[in-house]
Amino acid sequence: MNWKGYIRSQLEEAINSEQTPELKLVRSMHQLHLLKEEVSVTFNYGILNKDYPNPISKPSPILDYDSYIAGEIISEDILKKLKTLNSLVSGLFNNDITEKLKELMEKTDAN
Repeated sequence: MNWKGYIRSQLEEAINSEQTPELKLVRSMHQLHLLKEEVSVTFNYGILNKDYPNPISKPSPILDYDSYIAGEIISEDILKKLKTLNSLVSGLFNNDITEKLKELMEKTDAN
């Protein structure tokens, strides 16, 4: 449940903004809609609780990026547009996680 040191501090603060010893976190999901030129990104992040509205028994941390381009794309541009989408989302993800989480992910991938 403690994301401190794993994700960007602004995200961690939003997730835990109202949590106190008297108020236990049951779910904390947030959504941002972003636009860069022709690319739209929906970013969902937080702690999803599969047992909601019951207390969290197993935290499910979420950093979910969905990107798309509205409108027609000619077939010759599809790969270029996919690379653009992938590059933007990869950049956002890498900006939102810390070196500590990147190292943990590398260790997990190695096993």
